[in-house]
Amino acid sequence: MVPEHADDFQANARLLRLGAVQVWPTTLPPTRFERTPNLVRRDTTDRYHGIGVEILKSLLPLRAGPVANEAPIDSQPSRQGEGHNDGRNDMRTVLVTGSVDGIGLRTAAQLIAGGHQVVLHARNEERAAVAKAALPAAAGIAVGDLGSIEETAALAGSLAAFGRFDSIVHNAGIARLDAPERELTGDGLESTFQVNVLAPYLLTALLPQPERLVFVSSAMAADGVVDLTDPRYDARPWNGIEAYSSSKLLDLMLAFAVARRWPGTLSNAVDPGWVRTRMGGDAAPTSPDDAARAQVRLAAGTDLDVLVSGHYFSERDWRPSRSSLDPALLEELLTHCGELTGVHLPEEASAAHLRHLDR
Repeated sequence: MVPEHADDFQANARLLRLGAVQVWPTTLPPTRFERTPNLVRRDTTDRYHGIGVEILKSLLPLRAGPVANEAPIDSQPSRQGEGHNDGRNDMRTVLVTGSVDGIGLRTAAQLIAGGHQVVLHARNEERAAVAKAALPAAAGIAVGDLGSIEETAALAGSLAAFGRFDSIVHNAGIARLDAPERELTGDGLESTFQVNVLAPYLLTALLPQPERLVFVSSAMAADGVVDLTDPRYDARPWNGIEAYSSSKLLDLMLAFAVARRWPGTLSNAVDPGWVRTRMGGDAAPTSPDDAARAQVRLAAGTDLDVLVSGHYFSERDWRPSRSSLDPALLEELLTHCGELTGVHLPEEASAAHLRHLDR
């Protein structure tokens, strides 16, 4: 399991700076999948019908009107109050996972343009080189495959070289909507669940407690199923749309669960909308730049409406049901993730300890 190796993260992981993209070694042992008894719940507040693009079409944002043309990287700084550093010593250090392309890239670009120090994340060396070329002003790039518990833990170790992040945007995710069968990772877990849910949990648990956490969810969470007894789809028929929707519901729940565990951290979930990315397709009405602005505001904004915790931000109608946000179920989710990774989310750090980390 991971805990006994926690002190070795710094020694065993190399920070990937802009000048040298490389993969660090790790000596962490593999983790096996263990099933534990948990509640099975389905969020049925709002249901969508159809599959693939038909589901995405039904999730059109409430905001109507034309979408602005996308601009080159780094050319659109965030507007005042939306993460822009106006020289008042409010520069933030921000980690954005999955920041090679799409919404993650635009989020990082807007934060950098706003005067913030941004650390990028890529799955492998090739994608890190792409990120480096796109955003040369980034403070650094870290490489780690979120589909591996070992690599995710090593990633947390390398990121520790930056000290405590002010904000962490859990943007990375995968979608296998049309996949005919499940895909298991080397840890024996279903890949959508591991990348979209378990990885952000593990990074949150291993990194120093930040001031802000942003979990990227989706209104497709409305069709999600909270089945912690069968996250691998051993007993139930595989459904790629359900797996993705469930992962986005669990991301939302993680945001609320962490908000309860760490009152001193602003932990929120955001729905970026239907976006013109590889997943959303060219017909999507929202540009990655527009979608990124909400994440930038939550990560670095100063408006009162984003200085909250335990909220779900979306321009669409759907909202999570009370049953999915039941405190006992939220704790159940944290416990389950802790058992799968061998790393339990710690209690809130003291103010004195956080001040020490910021030195």
